[in-house]
Amino acid sequence: MRRLFAIVAFPIVLVIVAQGLSHVRDGLVALDGKFVGIDGYTHLLRAKQLIETGDWFDHRIHRGNPPEGDELYWPRPFDVVLLAGAAPLMPFLGFDAGLHVWGIFVSPVLHLLSLFVLVWAARPLFDDRGLIYLGILFAFQLFIIHMSSLARPDHHGFLALLFVWYLGAMLRLLAPAAGLRAALLAALPAIFSMWISLESLVVSAASFLALGLAWIAVREDFAAKLAVFACALAAGFALSLLAEHGPAGFAAQHYDAPSIVHLVLFALAALAALAVLALDRWLPLARSRPLRIAASLVGGGFVAAAMWALLPKFYQGPLAEIDSDAVAQWFNDISEYAPLIDFAHPRRTLPQFVFHLGLTFLAVPFLVHRTLTRAGAERRAWLWLLLLSLCYVPLAIAQQRWANFAQYVLVIPYAGLLAALLDRLGRRASLARAAGRAGVAVLFLFGFPLLGTALHQPRAVAGGGPGCPLTEMSRWIDQSPDLNDRSRRILSFINFGPELLYRTRHEVIATPNHRNARSIIDAIRALGRLPPEQARAIIERRGIDLILICRGTEEATDYRRGNGGNTLFRALEQGRSPDWLAAVALPQPLAESFLLFKVRR
Repeated sequence: MRRLFAIVAFPIVLVIVAQGLSHVRDGLVALDGKFVGIDGYTHLLRAKQLIETGDWFDHRIHRGNPPEGDELYWPRPFDVVLLAGAAPLMPFLGFDAGLHVWGIFVSPVLHLLSLFVLVWAARPLFDDRGLIYLGILFAFQLFIIHMSSLARPDHHGFLALLFVWYLGAMLRLLAPAAGLRAALLAALPAIFSMWISLESLVVSAASFLALGLAWIAVREDFAAKLAVFACALAAGFALSLLAEHGPAGFAAQHYDAPSIVHLVLFALAALAALAVLALDRWLPLARSRPLRIAASLVGGGFVAAAMWALLPKFYQGPLAEIDSDAVAQWFNDISEYAPLIDFAHPRRTLPQFVFHLGLTFLAVPFLVHRTLTRAGAERRAWLWLLLLSLCYVPLAIAQQRWANFAQYVLVIPYAGLLAALLDRLGRRASLARAAGRAGVAVLFLFGFPLLGTALHQPRAVAGGGPGCPLTEMSRWIDQSPDLNDRSRRILSFINFGPELLYRTRHEVIATPNHRNARSIIDAIRALGRLPPEQARAIIERRGIDLILICRGTEEATDYRRGNGGNTLFRALEQGRSPDWLAAVALPQPLAESFLLFKVRR
């Protein structure tokens, strides 16, 4: 343990500095009690509701999107992380403040823990010097920092920590000296990762592929390892469904969150793995590599065909049962689902790929070289990383939210290449070689971000107008005596919903959660698709008491242009409010940005 701390000591300092600089870039929002992004408000609100109600199986935020409620698909383990971390602070700060303060620091703490786990994961590939290089390069992976930044209390940092654990456990499982116990240990992060997010289906599929390829290539005891891993994953995933939802978890079919659908998938994979094990143990023909290839193809085909026969919607992806209108009107505009490279506008978007994932251009060729030139367990380790790279880089190109995982994978071979170059330059001591080593290190740390910045083409920000200080607006609504005689129902912009719920006692229509498609569509239609008198029908049906809008967001731009400009938003913005709405006077400077109206009845 002391050796591990010696390796990560300097990288820890760099991570802390990088986190601080990132938060300066974010405007030091934590100092004003704000969070980065919007999901953190919902995470903390859900953790608070769990304590208030004690209902573990209630996954709805009651004040969101009434009367249905804001149905969430996020898992409970991150709620436990939030409450466990806040518990030591509560005796000194109280419940709300303690939870809020821990919400500021939870993601950076998970980021630091992932550094320790990453160094442990890569231990089979590097000596101490290489691990130090890895830690230093890790500190400068900017997309990872973005997803794990200060004042961003969401589950991405937790999922990344589990991902690195999973990556390292599989590296060890692929070694010949690893026994069946290693298969059980590798199943643990697989189970927890799948409990947290369906994004882990990618690394799980890669795990089955890696173990299958190892069985084909060398046989050894990989059929047994595959069977133990598959059975443990299926059994553990079943227990996670029971823990998350109770017995009802075995009945509900969901495609956007872990459910019985995915238990069927893992159970089929376990059956196929057991069949492979039986073949390996009892048929001498298993010594033939062509037969092992055929058996692997039959096993994979069985799982794919059975899923198609039993649950064909699985192949439509996680949005299989989400309202297509909601996807078209809102989901496609979410930034984390935007492509890292938009091939319709490559000159504009390629720089952001270079900025975040430029290391791909060096790391992947290095992985290919190591896979081809190494043998045995080391080759399988590099092949495992190559498989993950071939999964996550294309996914990141298609949707930038996957860049987080891609950086965790690619930084390992990137460090390996740096170590190899510095080792070659260091064989003879000279001033020129020392300067060369320093130059190479600087290029590896800053080269691709600087190149991406240099190539970047600025875009005009849509919408214009004043900003929308929602934190201040929410506090004013929460403290206004005229608005707090009872809980009121607010119609506002979709991305305003989580913070309004977090900072006030009121109800909100709508929130940015794809399961609440009906509320999302109602909010978009009422504000930005219908003229005032037609919008009134939605407002009455939803029981809206207050309407809050702001002039300075892209959502406002969309509502301004909708229906040829004949929308309720446009009418309110131009001072043409219908007689069934009464304007609420706002103080400065809130009045410069916001408009608030009461619904007359």
